[in-house]
Amino acid sequence: YDGGAIFIGREQYDCAPVYRCVFTNSLLASTHTAGRSFLSIGGVSVTDCRFEHLRLLCKPTTDGTYALTQFDTWHDNWFVDFNRCVFAHNVVAAPATSLTGASYGLGIVGHTTGNFRYSLEDCTFVSNRFEHADAAGGNVVCADVLTRATASGANSQIGLANCTFLEDGSAPVVAQYGTGHTKTLAIVNTIVSGPESAYQPFSFVNPGLVSLLNGSIDAFAQLPDGLASTNGLQRDRVPLQAVAGPLGSTVYRPYARMPGLLDSCDVSTNSTSYLYQSYRYRAPGATTWTALTPTIAAVSQSTTFGPIPDAVQEPRFYGAFARGAVQTVADGTNGCVLVVRMEPLGAGRITATGLEDARAYAQTFPKGTAPAPITATGLRGATFLGWYTTNGVLLSANATYAPEALSDDTILVATFDPARVTITFAIKGGDARFETNLSDTVSLQCGIGTAFPSVPAYEYSTEDYIFEGWDKPFPVYVPAVDTAYTATLFTKSVRIIHVVPAAEMPAGSDGSGSSWANASTNFSAAYADAGHYRGEVWVKQGRYHVGNILPLPNVTLRGGFAGTETDAAQADPSAHKTVFSGDASENNYWNTGAKPKIWQDGVFTMPSIAWPPTGNNTDDIAYFFTAADNVTNCAVDGVTFTCFKSSVFQELSFSTDVSLSRCDLLANNTGAAGTVVLTKGLLALRDCRFIGSPSMVNFSGSSTGTNVIEDCLFAYSYHGNNGMIRNTATTRLDIRRTTFTHYRDYSWSSHHAAVLDYNNGSGTVEDCVFANHRCSTSSMGPVRIGQAGTAPLVEFIRCTFT
Repeated sequence: YDGGAIFIGREQYDCAPVYRCVFTNSLLASTHTAGRSFLSIGGVSVTDCRFEHLRLLCKPTTDGTYALTQFDTWHDNWFVDFNRCVFAHNVVAAPATSLTGASYGLGIVGHTTGNFRYSLEDCTFVSNRFEHADAAGGNVVCADVLTRATASGANSQIGLANCTFLEDGSAPVVAQYGTGHTKTLAIVNTIVSGPESAYQPFSFVNPGLVSLLNGSIDAFAQLPDGLASTNGLQRDRVPLQAVAGPLGSTVYRPYARMPGLLDSCDVSTNSTSYLYQSYRYRAPGATTWTALTPTIAAVSQSTTFGPIPDAVQEPRFYGAFARGAVQTVADGTNGCVLVVRMEPLGAGRITATGLEDARAYAQTFPKGTAPAPITATGLRGATFLGWYTTNGVLLSANATYAPEALSDDTILVATFDPARVTITFAIKGGDARFETNLSDTVSLQCGIGTAFPSVPAYEYSTEDYIFEGWDKPFPVYVPAVDTAYTATLFTKSVRIIHVVPAAEMPAGSDGSGSSWANASTNFSAAYADAGHYRGEVWVKQGRYHVGNILPLPNVTLRGGFAGTETDAAQADPSAHKTVFSGDASENNYWNTGAKPKIWQDGVFTMPSIAWPPTGNNTDDIAYFFTAADNVTNCAVDGVTFTCFKSSVFQELSFSTDVSLSRCDLLANNTGAAGTVVLTKGLLALRDCRFIGSPSMVNFSGSSTGTNVIEDCLFAYSYHGNNGMIRNTATTRLDIRRTTFTHYRDYSWSSHHAAVLDYNNGSGTVEDCVFANHRCSTSSMGPVRIGQAGTAPLVEFIRCTFT
């Protein structure tokens, strides 16, 4: 299916509730880069629904978020509540992205833009998966529950109460995407169970907003630092039993009354809304309620609202909430519980006579009787040492232990001497030395499952190198195999990476790009490599079909090389053409009539003044550079860009500073939508040619500084909206010694300028030529200054109009 959601309610606030619906065994695929979802609604509750065996395919663009149940509304005050829903065995997949190095998010529940809010109560997430292409330098965030806060909305908020997560640990269960999070995130009475190895169930950009309250999260889970609160958190794994849930689904209840299982927050309704219910919680023993999602509804302290039932609609009572989605406990709440812990984690296996393995860790038995005998077996070479109390008292050194009759809840610790593995730390690329051995590499022998060691002390020349971190995150516990962790130092001197066409890779090249002899043929990787601190990419003459590159700060892209130069000043773009083409098939033509080719035998053919720019562009790459922020000192020199469907620069945000010199931008914007260069930041164009593109440069937004265009040519443009250059920014724009020629304005609107539009921002236009333009209907001629009765101050000095 390629289109909208199965359920969609984008323009209507307070949609009808979605109640007792089954979404299962379906595929939703979209070639649209925004993706679609199975459910897209707002201002409503989703109750007792089942989402199972669904597969969502999307093709992410940069900074997008995509989810199985996705809210892509522009209404900032919309919200959704999920109550007693099951999400099981679903897949969200992004087998390819629309650009290289894209950062994006994938979720089971999530939203795309705006200040969206949602809550989840008594929901179950089981065995959901995420598939995505290699990140290629981007940041991909996947989670069952995904909240987004970016420039499109920083007031997003979610809250979770009494949810159960049984996942394999390959992705977080709850995550924040984007750096704009400002609202609290409460995760209340929740059970998280994952693999019996270290995993990360949460990914928070701003953990200081997040509270994990009265939950049970197994000890293998690595929790983020800096959380606002972990009150009442228990780290024993809760053994779970499958029971029937809504509409044929499966939910899970605890096998045994684990420590803290009933020491939970009370959770209550917070309103009487029919369409959407908000919720509140209070800590054990407290009398004051707190809103689960305060941005949806302020908390009420009224006593008229009652406790929420569980996932199978069994009643709950204040002061006796069980954690997770199901209130009842398989073995009941009477009697005693024997809980077995392991030290170190994962060092062995526990079995109990006559019981399933999952219940060996937590037995319930009548008070005054003996629990089933338990046996400890070492794994991965670990040796059993004995059964201990939590105070370190040895009870038995035998692997099998039969406790005597017990009258109280009891915790035992099975202790092992783990096998050792080698943990290696290496710092490459500079002069780093570890203090213990004066080498750039050091190895430690560590017990499997013990606390991961600190990196031994090291030093390096901070004046000459910059430290760019380790190649993978450090786990909380030592893994079960020998593992190496490598950090890299990069020189603070300019690094030059050489790139040649794929067919011209020198014999014997190591592909590093360190010289022409060792040239690389992978431009995308070379450009990303140059982004380490600062660098340059020198590209040999030839034709390259590549695009969707993330522009990087402190990186210069240079063309015009024959492949022998040792100095940037030796580059000659007029003699040695370095061409980046978005036309993958090299078959674009100017129009659908005579179909003259844009490039003929490697030579650019000039268009006529009446050309329509849509000839055979369906396979064109959308962008050379994708949208970016915080990109300063980014430069391009001596390069030709041609036949990119939308833009050469998609959008440069406010905090950008980009310059182009000696560049040809020929027949771009072939889809006649967007513009060749779009910027909200600062742009300098010097000695550049823009030819044969519908819209050429658009300045928008406001930045401190001055945009500059000098010694450039703008020729053969055909557009009714943006003209050759449109300045809607308040930023000053100065243009000097530049020629504007052969523009055709086909617009009917008198608000469209033919060539140069100073819609906002002051500036100087000096020693410029405006020639050979054709204006149709009521358009206003070559230059337009101001809009809606206001006009900036623009000074024209020694200009020619002919």
